[in-house]
Amino acid sequence: MPQVIIHLGTSIDNGDKDRLAQSIRELIPSILGIDEKTGQVLLYDSSHRAIHATRDSNFVFVQVTMYTGRSLELKAKLATAIIAEIHKYTGVDGNDINLGFYELKPDNYFGGISHKYIEDLGSK
Repeated sequence: MPQVIIHLGTSIDNGDKDRLAQSIRELIPSILGIDEKTGQVLLYDSSHRAIHATRDSNFVFVQVTMYTGRSLELKAKLATAIIAEIHKYTGVDGNDINLGFYELKPDNYFGGISHKYIEDLGSK
């Protein structure tokens, strides 16, 4: 935890997708102040899309799932950084990149490296 899921259009170069995923993976711990081993980035090609004619067909939708409790300012800083990286590697304008935060209490997440953290929380 956290996890960033990015839904991209199919015309983005695979090398750029790899660089984008790695770049976002590296910025998450630095912005959130968490262990660098924590977090995942997943990119998905989305070839079946229905959009309004005014939208870029390569529009991007980002889902960030993380634990609750972070300030609006910190979330805005993370969103701005993620959107900038997506623009850098895809060329998609910021107006065609949407990002939503999904926040979970730690006791609603299981598995992975975060599981030990959850167990520690329960013992306090």
